[in-house]
Amino acid sequence: MAEIASVAHIRAGEGILKWTLLITLVIALAIVIAGCVLVYLGASGQSEMSLFGSTVSTTSVGVIGIFCGTVLGILNTRRILKAVERLGALP
Repeated sequence: MAEIASVAHIRAGEGILKWTLLITLVIALAIVIAGCVLVYLGASGQSEMSLFGSTVSTTSVGVIGIFCGTVLGILNTRRILKAVERLGALP
């Protein structure tokens, strides 16, 4: 019986989770593509960024864009999968 309830919870949240994932991946892809365009165009400038205890230092602005888009996509996808896991664990 608990298995049926958890499936019902997941199905109830399915729509919002799908839209959230789609919008996140579109935004992340746009940021990555913009970063690739900046790398191609040769946009330069000293850029430094600290994230999760790591520091990225580069002279290409596009590399930072690619990094930010990738991190956004990965972290939000993990967050959505965690939400599905939590919905499945509800009684």
